[in-house]
Amino acid sequence: MPDGAGAYWRAMSSSPTDQAIGPHSVDAAGCELCGAVATPITVLRGRDREHGVPGEWDLVRCAACELVRIEPMPAVEDIGGFYPDDEYYAHKTSDRTFRPVQVSAIKRFVLRHRHGYPGGCKGGARAALAGLLSRFVSAKYVLPWVGSGRLLDVGCGVGAALWRLRAFGWQVRGVELDDGAAAIGRQHGLDIVTGTLFDAALPDAAFDVVRLSHVLEHLPSPLAALREIHRILAPGGQLVMAVPNFDAAGRQQFGSCWFPLELPRHLFHFTPATMQRLLQKGGFRPLSMHTASSVEHHAKSIEQQRREAGDPTPLSRDQRRALGRRIGAQLRDDDRRMRGDILEVRAVREG
Repeated sequence: MPDGAGAYWRAMSSSPTDQAIGPHSVDAAGCELCGAVATPITVLRGRDREHGVPGEWDLVRCAACELVRIEPMPAVEDIGGFYPDDEYYAHKTSDRTFRPVQVSAIKRFVLRHRHGYPGGCKGGARAALAGLLSRFVSAKYVLPWVGSGRLLDVGCGVGAALWRLRAFGWQVRGVELDDGAAAIGRQHGLDIVTGTLFDAALPDAAFDVVRLSHVLEHLPSPLAALREIHRILAPGGQLVMAVPNFDAAGRQQFGSCWFPLELPRHLFHFTPATMQRLLQKGGFRPLSMHTASSVEHHAKSIEQQRREAGDPTPLSRDQRRALGRRIGAQLRDDDRRMRGDILEVRAVREG
């Protein structure tokens, strides 16, 4: 894709239990979250294990608030080189991506009477039945209904989530850096703007929900993005997002081989504590926060660890299944303790 995220950027001018590697240089600009100008501590050093971008990077933790960021922080004009336009997963499609979405009668019943979609009721026998039925329908892409159902997906890729959310009844719009990916979505009738959230220049209070799935960690200023989202959300609007959890047990187990690190594309890393503080500073009140682990992340981390030791052999399907049986209980326990791989957040706009 010649006009991808890389081309766009090029055109533009943890936890206390970590073993510290040592002091790092002072960031004269101050911490993104707390503004402290202090000597951060390097807690991890690694390289790009997924796409082979040359170089090494440190992850440093603010001594005051513990927000973790990459060091050196790349210049805007260098970020494009971190994204292989023809390989990046968010920009790929398959024959399943835009297949017609069939929403069964049972799923519509659950959406209406459990998740507040139009035509539903609150409480009573139908809501109780919907709660029982919800275990039999996929929860993927299901969001609680908010306002009149106007939804923006920031960093939407080709629009796979928008395609499904629209079938559930949402009025959808997307913002995507990669024009090649955005064009694919537009070819399927989706309203996707090419550029950054700020380039889109969206009106005040234009949306009821803004979704960021694995986007915030890529942004040079997460706080500025949250403040812009606050502006474009209607009063009572909600922010829904997912980011890697730097407090994850898997991160401490695998170190620089932990798959969700994705150096150097992830510029910031969050824990539940730093995420809560960032949300509040951006004008949001957290409604829910939990973690979600996956066997696949664990498997990919094992594969990266193997490659580090000189064994490029990927895990087979049978090995992945055996791994799932062996560590399933461990992953559920990690999530109970907020130590899972991915931090999933829902927050409401205040003010």
